[in-house]
Amino acid sequence: MAPKQRTNKADKWLPSRVYRGKSAYEWHPKGGGAIKLLALTKSQDGEVIETPDIRLRVLQAFDEKQAELVKRDTVSALIDKYFISQQFRDLAVSSQADQRNYRKTVEPVFGKMDPRAVRAHHVRKFMDARGAKHPVNANRCHSFLSTLFNWGRERQYCDVNPCKGVRKFKEKPRDRYVDDHEYNIVYEVAAQHASYSYIAPLMEFIYLCRLRPNEACKLTEEHLQKDGIFAQRGKGSDSEITQWSPRLEAAVAFARSLRADRPRKMKGQPLVTNTKGGGIRMESFKTAWARVMKLALENGAHIDGKQVKLEARFHAHDLKAKGLTDHPEKDAGHRSEKMRKVYNRRPDVVSPTR
Repeated sequence: MAPKQRTNKADKWLPSRVYRGKSAYEWHPKGGGAIKLLALTKSQDGEVIETPDIRLRVLQAFDEKQAELVKRDTVSALIDKYFISQQFRDLAVSSQADQRNYRKTVEPVFGKMDPRAVRAHHVRKFMDARGAKHPVNANRCHSFLSTLFNWGRERQYCDVNPCKGVRKFKEKPRDRYVDDHEYNIVYEVAAQHASYSYIAPLMEFIYLCRLRPNEACKLTEEHLQKDGIFAQRGKGSDSEITQWSPRLEAAVAFARSLRADRPRKMKGQPLVTNTKGGGIRMESFKTAWARVMKLALENGAHIDGKQVKLEARFHAHDLKAKGLTDHPEKDAGHRSEKMRKVYNRRPDVVSPTR
């Protein structure tokens, strides 16, 4: 399980899994236990003193203890080392969670091997076995292993990246297009359910601004500008401002109405909030989305005097694809034509030759 995100700004400098104990800074490795790093320095009033020099000594002690704990002769140990590296800590929380899941698949196969002994034919054998039933997951594990061995090679934990030259399986691009009728059913189910009503405005932001679900969850009042909503995209896509429209303005008004009685932040106020006034975490969004989808399939929604049910489920990410497909300029910030085609779920309409 990933460590919880720190909420206290005074703790942001502490490395992952390092905490202030009763008398010392402690590192709690993933495998369990507590390792003392440095004794706490306190004032006469009992307040903890943290000068730049003290912080530096804590970080140095942390690095030393890591080096003592992590051996370099197994792939499992290499993963441990990578997971406490700066490169891993710089990843998005969702990407860290994904890589921890890939570890569960690759470690039983490669964990006890010496990183220097892993060769391309070992990776190929793993890919063929895993890919027989789970080709997409096999590809993701391939990417994780490649990242791991590249990181290790640069630090002399291994000599080569054995994934280099090992081909992945061909993946069929997702082609699910959500039509307006399906969209409206799920929207109404969410809007009419008190526990999941925040899903409705998030659907609108994903669709109208062509955002990924996690990007929509991160929208704040500061993203609302005179010309429209500043869509801050990730994964190398271009950010842009989506101009105001009556529908987009209505979505913002709906989101604000849901948090009218909730605590407010002085800065960085999330556009869509939970009951405590904080932003929506992706774990919460995924859980709520699954429940809304279940309700839409089983009960449906009352629309135009009729009770209508959703016939086939779809992913929240499909709404971004719908947004690009329905957009007159087919734009969602993608820098490559290849990615634009992946998200365009309907063939382009062209004029005849004559």
